Amino acid sequence: MSAADFFDGENGAAQRADVTLETDHLRVERSDILRWPLAELHAVGDAADPGCLAVGPVGEATRVVIRDPELLASLRRACPALETPERGPGWRRLLVLAVAAGATVWVSVALIQPALTTWLAASLTPEAEALLGDVSLRNQLADLGEDDGTPVRVCSTPEADAALTKLADRILVGVDIRYDLQFTVVDYGGLNAISMPGGRILIMDGIFQAAETAEELASVVAHELGHSYHRHATTRALREAAAQGLPELLIGNFPGGDKVIEIIRRLTQARYKRSIEIQADGFAHDRMRDAGIPVSAMASLFLKMSLFEREQRGLASHLQTHPSFADRIAAAEAADAGGASGSDLLSDAEWTALRTVCDG
Repeated sequence: MSAADFFDGENGAAQRADVTLETDHLRVERSDILRWPLAELHAVGDAADPGCLAVGPVGEATRVVIRDPELLASLRRACPALETPERGPGWRRLLVLAVAAGATVWVSVALIQPALTTWLAASLTPEAEALLGDVSLRNQLADLGEDDGTPVRVCSTPEADAALTKLADRILVGVDIRYDLQFTVVDYGGLNAISMPGGRILIMDGIFQAAETAEELASVVAHELGHSYHRHATTRALREAAAQGLPELLIGNFPGGDKVIEIIRRLTQARYKRSIEIQADGFAHDRMRDAGIPVSAMASLFLKMSLFEREQRGLASHLQTHPSFADRIAAAEAADAGGASGSDLLSDAEWTALRTVCDG
């Protein structure tokens, strides 16, 4: 018996399953027990990790991702045709999709791919986008964790959660966000926050320690809300998926497909283009000004982040991925129209709750 990840074909959430190779069946045990005839099994897609394989019954969306090398070797011996391309009822459709995807790239990446991305983004329901964000968040927590695979610690108290929601509500007055926001604070010293699809926003505790006022913290929240409002993370993930995994998207192997999960993992580690960061800054300027929050607070926090990042990454590396902090500081100062004091944004108790959320 070996542990595996089970996908039911209806959403991208992995479920724990125990898998056993029997004489003529593959036994998949969860809360219930499935027995898949070996003669009907086939490999599903190409695993991002060569040490694992996704298999399932022909014609069904359900599958398990197996990583046990001994079980994989035994399964391949028992099913010599396991990884032979399927020639069942759906093979013509897969072939047409593959040819269409190749033709799309060949005709014009510059014209067709953006149109496909726009279509996919418009077709994606808020629920599916939130699911994509959940996958992104899990990957990010794992990537920030320990070498032994332990995820980074998530920090949460009712008081801190309520204070973050209060800041977001203040910033978003009159703005329609298509999904419920979810903030996740992690015990990590970096000065960074990350916006993911579906309104999932991760904030490192280092931001709370670096921010000297509620206005400075509000500038970070406003910037990440700008990414969420413009759906930058979603669009970027779909653009990459359209280029590399379009057939999987169209046959319903999303967002649970191994290729797409690997795309998400890579993108959550990458920086946005300069134009995207500037657009999120512009959203933050407008929302802070309308909310009566001094935009100059963004400039003062950018100065702290600039000094920190120069020490951690080196100036040349930073300038390749971000607009010049000098330019962003100047833009924030130019957009400033004065505004509320920190005491108007958060009470002393709320500010303390945020600053100490990871102390426990």
